[in-house]
Amino acid sequence: MNRRIHSRAIGEIGVIGGFLLATLFLACPRTNDTEAPTVKFLSPLNDDSLAAGAITLTTEAHDNIEVTNVEFYRNGTLLDTSGLSLSDTFAISWDAQSETLGNSYSLRAVALDRTCNTGSDSVFVHFRKVIPPGTLSAGSFPAGAAIWIDSVNTGQVTPATIESLAPGTHFVRLALAHYQDLDTVVNINGGQTTQLDATLSGFAVVNGTVTWSGHSLSSHCYVLLDSSHDGHGAYIAMTIANPTNGAFTINCRMSPPDSAYVLGFDDVDGNGYPNSGDGQGFWDVNGDQQMTVADMLRVAPGDTINNAQVVLHLVP
Repeated sequence: MNRRIHSRAIGEIGVIGGFLLATLFLACPRTNDTEAPTVKFLSPLNDDSLAAGAITLTTEAHDNIEVTNVEFYRNGTLLDTSGLSLSDTFAISWDAQSETLGNSYSLRAVALDRTCNTGSDSVFVHFRKVIPPGTLSAGSFPAGAAIWIDSVNTGQVTPATIESLAPGTHFVRLALAHYQDLDTVVNINGGQTTQLDATLSGFAVVNGTVTWSGHSLSSHCYVLLDSSHDGHGAYIAMTIANPTNGAFTINCRMSPPDSAYVLGFDDVDGNGYPNSGDGQGFWDVNGDQQMTVADMLRVAPGDTINNAQVVLHLVP
């Protein structure tokens, strides 16, 4: 124990004798200096959460004459003493390897000057509990999407299990050619598996021209993809043809591949129904002048189909 602590212990015992009184006098001389030093924790700070290991306790201490040392206590028990410093910073290393995780402690720093005046500062700290890593199970439709976590490519594709993830929030991206990237946030719980299942969306493009022999196209000439098998009703995409040249482009957002007719309907009277005087037709893919399943296109995300020729006929 350093001399400063020893001298205070003698004072507390209150022994009065020539030798002991002289020792006390020499350790804490009687002077007019009654100004106490100041001390403040630089690290850790109050309410800090610490990890077990070697922890440096650091304070800044000042006195009108000189700070001789700073004592560091944990829950009232002396940890160590930092002796005379060439600066205003006093520090010790606390071996906290064996501290009980999840516990909390009061840390107190006591600064002393040459006349045994003291000043103190205290902080309250916590030790983090060890939380095991978590796992992400990622799947997608279609499969084969690259899995990115927190902007880092994991090198794995769906379906896959990503282990040893730190508990907390993570940003996940699933990326597959011809499909839109799926960006999402997942919360990983320690010791648990988080499931992510996603349906990816992509685009298919169909370019072509609408023609109507003997007629000009109106501004209500629609071209659509119809995924029903009879060409009546399951529309998955629609656009308006250019009334000047009949050109059209359908951008079809879709997830799985699908089969569809390319149909045309010029709603001349604008009532939304195929009445007499309107034009309607389809792309006769095989050229047999009959709309059959042979005229259905197999369309998948990433596909581009050109030269779709939709021929309209007058609705009687």
